[in-house]
Amino acid sequence: MSYLVRDIGIYCLFLLVLFILANGQADINAFLLQDHLTRTFIKIGHRDLDFSSKIITSDHFWFWSQTVILTEMRAQRWYNNEPPYGLKGYLGDRVNRIMGYGILRQIRSDPRTCVPFSKIRKTIKRCSGRRSWDPEETRNFCDGWSALETSKSSCQREEFRYKTAAEFETYSMEGKLGYYSGGGYEIKLNGPQEDDLNKLKKLQKLRWIDKYTRAVMLEFSVFNVNVNLFSTCTIIAEFNEGGGITPKWRFEPVRLLPHTGPFGYLVSICEIAFIIATVLFTLIEIWKFNKRMDVLALTIGLCWDELKVFFIGFGIVFFAFCCLFYFMFLTAIEDFARFIPAIETSFKMMLGKFDFAAMNRANPYSPILFFVFSVLNSMILINIMLTIILSAFNEVKFDLENKENKYNVIDFVWSTVRQTLKLEKSPDDSVTPNIMDIKTKKISPNYSNTEELPDKVSQLMKYISDVYFEGNINLNDPSAVKQIIQGQLPSASLHRPSFQPQRSRLMSGGQKPVISSD
Repeated sequence: MSYLVRDIGIYCLFLLVLFILANGQADINAFLLQDHLTRTFIKIGHRDLDFSSKIITSDHFWFWSQTVILTEMRAQRWYNNEPPYGLKGYLGDRVNRIMGYGILRQIRSDPRTCVPFSKIRKTIKRCSGRRSWDPEETRNFCDGWSALETSKSSCQREEFRYKTAAEFETYSMEGKLGYYSGGGYEIKLNGPQEDDLNKLKKLQKLRWIDKYTRAVMLEFSVFNVNVNLFSTCTIIAEFNEGGGITPKWRFEPVRLLPHTGPFGYLVSICEIAFIIATVLFTLIEIWKFNKRMDVLALTIGLCWDELKVFFIGFGIVFFAFCCLFYFMFLTAIEDFARFIPAIETSFKMMLGKFDFAAMNRANPYSPILFFVFSVLNSMILINIMLTIILSAFNEVKFDLENKENKYNVIDFVWSTVRQTLKLEKSPDDSVTPNIMDIKTKKISPNYSNTEELPDKVSQLMKYISDVYFEGNINLNDPSAVKQIIQGQLPSASLHRPSFQPQRSRLMSGGQKPVISSD
């Protein structure tokens, strides 16, 4: 009982350490900062500047950039028109400081990868092509994308020169419509507000955003010293091939600097305790490694043939429903607008996450199909898979329970290492008989069958009487038996008193033996 209480106490203490560590990284201010940045830049619900619904053309995007970005990324004048002294580098809210400067980064399609159809090539000579990673434009251009740059001196604006992800020190990212690399064409927003405004207006006239633009991203980072939180900010405007803009944004608060004060020391102590506990628990689990650790591998190996057949059948059924939902909701539900997201959404439906109202509005037959999909995949097929795995698990469990596991893995490895380094004598594997055991077995009498001795003696005496005395010895007479044991001839105990022992002598000349008495 004491061991159980001790283990429960250690487990509760470990959970407390995890809670302190998780709570040290989580903060209600992270949600408030994210919500504040969303309301500041996205302006959901605004009549003209709502990035989520009002930005549908490139002109709208330029207007939003010149109005919202340049205004909110700099601390504006005070109410009395005084400059915000001491707030250089702060956002318009005067509490979040921008780290470095913001940039607008453009991803373009390569026009060489798209060729119009031959029947309309005389009318439409160019096309932008589909959104993809491979045909991304990486060449340098002059102003207005008019001609290829042959040298850096031939064009003055760096906004038309391509930079790689290494130069930006960024990574690829995912939008709603596709994936985008870390490179692109850059507009730096690092000057005074008036200069940046003139730069954006000039680039708008030079058609920096045109039909080959696939996405424009606003990227910057801020730090709020009051709550000790950084935040990476990414706002993406994806220009659709069919027209329009698909917006996406992400504000990610993160704590990079440790806590200060008593709580900071507590978090540091818990971090050290967590590392020590993790190492100790890992070593203990490895030390306890035995025949049960490979249950999963043995189970999968045993039922793998059945699982292969199941996965083939499941894949056919699931893929058929994915195709069905994709073609049904292609133009009605955004999650089914592309095939890969349609597969992901179908898998989420198996887990119980779905928008039934949207599917019902898109197609009146969707409730019936959704019911069949749920019953067939979530109930029947999944239970078949569980039955296969559990059946194999029971067999493996039974085999392991009857299997000996005498040696510990760590002990074996450690002993092998010591033997290799000549720090421990190798065990003698030769087979040698134990002489002492053999001598002991020979010398030590065995009295296990002493109770059978009288019966054995009686059988022996009866055999002697039958063979040598033709059964004439009275074995019930103790004196007769005693005389036989002593080697004397019992005379009084014979049934025929005239009987005398005789011996035969072989006569010469081939005569018959003559029986005579001694």
